[in-house]
Amino acid sequence: MSRHLLHLDHPNQPLPVAVALLDEIELLQPSHYLVHFYGPGIGDLERVVLTETLATAVQMVRLHLNEQPQPVRQMTHCATRGELAFLASDDRVLACILPCEPSTPDVEPALIQACAALATGDPTALQRLFIAAPNAPATQPERLAT
Repeated sequence: MSRHLLHLDHPNQPLPVAVALLDEIELLQPSHYLVHFYGPGIGDLERVVLTETLATAVQMVRLHLNEQPQPVRQMTHCATRGELAFLASDDRVLACILPCEPSTPDVEPALIQACAALATGDPTALQRLFIAAPNAPATQPERLAT
């Protein structure tokens, strides 16, 4: 992005350069969207889907809600968070879309090994990482170097 310097000879001079600067600003858009689908009964979370575009997220909501017994009576949009919510007549959320950035933390070596074992059908190592043995002290995950 190039920088423009604005020199005003007259204080009331229009600001054409400001318009040019606005044209060059790239709006930051989220790279992904989380779509939350809620059940028709008491509104329990049924599933969450990650999409790459807002249009795909909205299409998934539209398809899901067309299959539901309750119609959408209201749609809300929170401009600061980018959240879209689709509500029933009783204000229960039927679906919502949240912008997000995927998280890619460093994975502990023990988790990598446990997931590899799980891929071969052995859940034991993964269970040991999450389920404490009776009378065993709770252990904290190993801290990774930053």
